[in-house]
Amino acid sequence: MRLAGTWYRLRGGTVAMVSWCRRISVRCAWFAGLVMAVVAMYLAGARTEAQGEIPVRWEGDLTVVYFAPPPPTATGAITTTWQMRVRWNERRIDVKDDTGRLTGQIVVLADDGSRWNARAEGQWFLPPITTTASGTGSGTSTIGGGWVYFSLVDDDPLADVLPNGSYHFWGPGTVEWSATHTHSGGAFTASGRVPMRLAFNVSNYVWALAPNWSGESLSAEGLRAELLREAPFTERGLGGSDGEKRTLVDGAMVGHYDWPPEGGPILQWQVSWNVHRRLALDTTLDPVDAAWRPKLVNTVTLGASIDEAQGVTGKFRFTLFEVSREKGYALNAGGSGTGLDLRFASEQPAAFAAPTETADGWVIEATESLSRAQVAVASMDYGAWGKLKADVNVDGEWYECQTSDGKAYVTIPADGNENRIWDTWERNAGVWDADPASDTDEEPAGASAGDGFSNFEEYRGFMAGGTWVSLDPRTKELFVYDEIGQGIGYFGQSGVISFVVDQDELDADRVANFNRGYASAGRQKGLHLVDSVLDPGTVGLVEPNVGTPNTVTRVMVDTAQLAGFVTTALPSTIAHELGHAVGVHHHGDWGHGSCSGGPAGVIAYWAGAHAGDQACVMSYSGAKYYRGWDRQCYVYTWTPVWGSSFCVSKTGTGINAGSRRMEDGRPLPVSGDGTRGDCVHAIRLK
Repeated sequence: MRLAGTWYRLRGGTVAMVSWCRRISVRCAWFAGLVMAVVAMYLAGARTEAQGEIPVRWEGDLTVVYFAPPPPTATGAITTTWQMRVRWNERRIDVKDDTGRLTGQIVVLADDGSRWNARAEGQWFLPPITTTASGTGSGTSTIGGGWVYFSLVDDDPLADVLPNGSYHFWGPGTVEWSATHTHSGGAFTASGRVPMRLAFNVSNYVWALAPNWSGESLSAEGLRAELLREAPFTERGLGGSDGEKRTLVDGAMVGHYDWPPEGGPILQWQVSWNVHRRLALDTTLDPVDAAWRPKLVNTVTLGASIDEAQGVTGKFRFTLFEVSREKGYALNAGGSGTGLDLRFASEQPAAFAAPTETADGWVIEATESLSRAQVAVASMDYGAWGKLKADVNVDGEWYECQTSDGKAYVTIPADGNENRIWDTWERNAGVWDADPASDTDEEPAGASAGDGFSNFEEYRGFMAGGTWVSLDPRTKELFVYDEIGQGIGYFGQSGVISFVVDQDELDADRVANFNRGYASAGRQKGLHLVDSVLDPGTVGLVEPNVGTPNTVTRVMVDTAQLAGFVTTALPSTIAHELGHAVGVHHHGDWGHGSCSGGPAGVIAYWAGAHAGDQACVMSYSGAKYYRGWDRQCYVYTWTPVWGSSFCVSKTGTGINAGSRRMEDGRPLPVSGDGTRGDCVHAIRLK
């Protein structure tokens, strides 16, 4: 027996050697290379009988474009495009001659995890009617059947009708989805669903359509006779079919055909494919720790693996891609650089080569063969975001690792809706699946919602006094640069969460989110609180007038004058002026003058600035005179009250409470209910 080569077939994890006689030729050389590569893949794991063999799949892409011709005299075209990611398993059937000699093998193909997406679009014009098609579909069935033939002997009885590496596959036929066809013209409009059926026939072999091979072997002579009998049909071709007989190219099915091949007014089919044979490795890409969020220089470890039962090792490659490039490392810190916000850590849990930077991320490869590899990813930003994928190279072929739900990547951090906000924060903050650019803070319930910072910005966070803080998208927040050094006084009673920041934590224009980028709600300023020398009797002032943080340039307090009052005067005044800087006015108006010839002084008006809740920081307290509900002027003799809260109604309290009455010849209440008041509900931050 002449030994011209060896062929390996794996069964139950063992390798059986089958020899065949054939001449060394270009035709056998590529096939021998293919077979030996597959053998090497099997042998690499040195698996035991108990571990079993690794199955083999054919994987790749298949595209079918169908042009629906318009009705007679119409113009235009409606196109249906099918994009298929195929995964086909294989079952082998021996082909033997009349003596029982093994002369070849048929590899029968069937779907095994394939998926497809389709789209219909286009128009027909048949005046006055225009027909428009639209719709999408998806599914998992990509072929009705298929096969590949491998010759195993030099004197193959099928050589003249079925060359080594011949293959054929065809569409599933029964797979269809419906697209909407809308007919319109003038006042006429009608819509209906039209079925779209997947059909193609790759490689010109009618023979493949008839038999349903189920046994362990086939007769070479019988197959040859059948091929010769059907030759006239294959030469003539069928509608929508490939006009060529195809063989593998470097072990892969690669090709393209148009039908009809001569073209015509409208080409009806375009089919292209690139499918190659690969091991069906059971690979896993681990999920990201749901409890991990990005911060400045913190790391998370992720892993990928090959099922140990398959007994295979390979070289792992991890790729960070679509990595964010936010300015700095927080909304108001870290400079203005826009480097990649995620990178592979300098110290890794396994042996890796130095990472390589790409346009949108990094790539790192292991330096040893492993069945499981872990990689450490470092965050350089509190809002860092990106995707990580893993591939493993086994015997020269790269295999994609997949998550448990079939994805080829994970997001860092865990972000199921991929809006670049860590899922745990988003759920805890009550804004799951909301627009990351939205700004809808409701508390306190002021004159308008929002505080000028988007959901993403509140998540990414700010530095406040040198400490990083993440905000709450349900509660309004404000940044204050306190040059006085006395804090915000009683302003916290407003319900607005305030952060005292360092001077460099606002920019020169007082903008707090100066490193804004992704999903921003726009510029939002903080407040500048300064100690100023004011006119006698004026202990606080805002410039240029009552407004919001974006319009108030300075909040001024005269601490020297306030030192002559009770200790509560300073925190009350600070809160009062900060109230003006978030849109809150006095409870009403006030005046200056004299009554009954007395010296000039402050006059408290009825329903004016002194009215309403005396405990409110926005209420004036203390005056020379007051004008009562009877419109007469009286001497004001009550001790000033420095408020410490923000009122939630206009109703008067203390000397402003009660029904109208006269006591000791003077009208009470003093100023009554406020014209404005209800200060909490007047707050505006933007």
